Amino acid sequence: MLYSNRFVAVTAIAILSAIPQVQAQIAESDPETEKSGRSYGIAEIVVTARRQEESIQSTPVAVTAFTSEAISQKQIVDIPSIQQTTPGLVITTNHSGVGISLRGQVQTSADSSVDQSVGLYVDGIYVARQMGGRFDLVDVERVEVLHGPQGTLFGRNTTGGAVNITTNQPTDIFEGSATFGIGNFDRVEGTAIVNMPLFDGVAARFVARHMEHSGYGENVFLGRDVGDDNYDHFRGSFKIAPADDWSLIISGEYIDRSNNGPMVQPTAFVAGVPDTGFSDLSFYDFASEQRTFENITMANGSATLSVDIGEVTFKSITAYRDLKVHTLSDFDTTPLPLFFNEANSRIRQITQEAQLFGKIGPLDWLVGGFYFVEKGPERYDIFGGFLAYDSRIRHESYAPYSQVTYHVNEQLRLTAGIRYTKDERDLTASNTLGGGCFINVSELDDVAGCISRKSLSDNYFSYTASVDYQFADGLFLYARTGMAHKSGGFNKTNSGLEPFGPEKVTDYELGVKSDFFDRHLRINMAVFTSDYEDMQRPLTSDSTGVPIVLVQSVGEARIRGAEIEVTAIPVEGLEVYGNIGFLDPEYRDFSDASGDRSDEPFTRVSERTWSLGATFEFPVSYGTYRMHADYGHQSRKYFFPSPLTREPDYGVLNVRLSVELTRPRLEIALWGRNLTEREYLVENLDFIAAAQVNPGFPGEPRTYGVSVTHQFGD
Repeated sequence: MLYSNRFVAVTAIAILSAIPQVQAQIAESDPETEKSGRSYGIAEIVVTARRQEESIQSTPVAVTAFTSEAISQKQIVDIPSIQQTTPGLVITTNHSGVGISLRGQVQTSADSSVDQSVGLYVDGIYVARQMGGRFDLVDVERVEVLHGPQGTLFGRNTTGGAVNITTNQPTDIFEGSATFGIGNFDRVEGTAIVNMPLFDGVAARFVARHMEHSGYGENVFLGRDVGDDNYDHFRGSFKIAPADDWSLIISGEYIDRSNNGPMVQPTAFVAGVPDTGFSDLSFYDFASEQRTFENITMANGSATLSVDIGEVTFKSITAYRDLKVHTLSDFDTTPLPLFFNEANSRIRQITQEAQLFGKIGPLDWLVGGFYFVEKGPERYDIFGGFLAYDSRIRHESYAPYSQVTYHVNEQLRLTAGIRYTKDERDLTASNTLGGGCFINVSELDDVAGCISRKSLSDNYFSYTASVDYQFADGLFLYARTGMAHKSGGFNKTNSGLEPFGPEKVTDYELGVKSDFFDRHLRINMAVFTSDYEDMQRPLTSDSTGVPIVLVQSVGEARIRGAEIEVTAIPVEGLEVYGNIGFLDPEYRDFSDASGDRSDEPFTRVSERTWSLGATFEFPVSYGTYRMHADYGHQSRKYFFPSPLTREPDYGVLNVRLSVELTRPRLEIALWGRNLTEREYLVENLDFIAAAQVNPGFPGEPRTYGVSVTHQFGD
């Protein structure tokens, strides 16, 4: 901890002290550049971290962004793969979906009554549920990871940050592509994309993808694949823009994912658990009497309207999401019926956001409003329904907000924003145990029906404020502070249905973004301190005899850290990059009935994350060869406070080799992921007290394959 504090302090001092020297370097021309006349450099990246397009190098927000080309080369195929090359980002995956952790803020539960710490947005639309992140990144224009609390514009449940995904929209050019690929584990995949102008001012874009592979592991008791996948993804978009001053984009999407359930690895047993005869298995195999499965479907629709009214722009985003999840999981990982669970839910979500923004002299202004509602049933049947958690939720949220930026001069800007949020949550629960009621009698509204109805209402303000200065072309400095909240909720799998309140974070950040030598070297750095009140943390309870994960407000905490990202193009055709994230988290006030727990480690947090990568391309008469390799590393972490859930540090190596032909317009690519065959866990549940075993979920083994992409059109 002392080392981390010193590092953060030294980094902050280095940022400030380097400014005069950096200004001098930038002001001086590079003689080698002038002599050679080279024009290649690091490409400009446009982001929407503040809900409007601007250069990543002049945005007073710590952002890691990936263009469509980077997404392809770095094999960012889905949400979890974003962490491979993003400092401070850790994503866990299991039977419950994806849990995103950023700057020490974690997904505390997959339950629908618990919200995320890191917001997930697709085309500006908030994705509320953890299972909603189980999709591939198909035909994506850009991925942005916004580090730290986003208190105003991405204000809902973003105490750790946000992941903002932008898909490709219809254009007035006829073009498209078709991709076919095969790989080990009987992998077969195909993607088709077509964009076409229908008539003047109207265009359409269609995407279809299918991917399947056999199991990475086996349920040896039943002789059945696990860790397999069968995935279908369809999206259609229409853009209507008969005039330059308005446009309407209507989009529909359907995703279907099914498999035999994830690989599960027993990581710890209670002494005395009977020997099942299946103890000597590979890392990816297990023995279970249950025919586990996962079935997930998502149906999404949206309409985005943009209208220019003189110097003012009006934007409206209306969206609907329908998420269905049906799973059967065996958490004891043995042929014994110790702990298995069937989950069934259907959550519908409607969001409406409206924005009005413009410019008055030196003032950029934006006002907006956000409405969110979700509702639906959720049921867990444990031990074949002997214990059943049956509930229905309804969440509603309203949030007006505003943000202004004042241009003091061409170099100095001041920004301030505020957001008011009102959350209302309703829960109807009917939990039973062995035919009797599982909810405390004192909590029941209908004793005969074993029904309890709960309501929770919260309201709070969030804000952001920043000052930034463009010292010279290529050097940008900013300081910002902000306050954000994460919604409260209910522990609806506990007999008391205990509520927990909103989490509050106040963040302070200093950052510098710099380009050197005619954009051949880019160094972006940020240091931060985040102070938390009523921090929500997942804790395991077995007071009922069944292991459940409860969310508890643990008091106060502080997280300090730093992030550094470096990109260089030393010679034409070669791009190298590296990044590192440091975290120093500590509880300042964490106690419960068992006593003071302030010395416990933060869960699901790697205090060191780093990655290195390089892309080399060279043209030939018939096209271009490209070679890319990257290595991402995470330090050890605890999935729960128990030392039995400790995961050692590990790294993953990915490689992609390709040739792009000019005629025909064809790309042939060889790819490999986790080429060193590193065995690691992406989740490890602390169920040993009640289930007599801790179930861990292995990450993907070594995979490799080949793909062929044909591009066509104007």
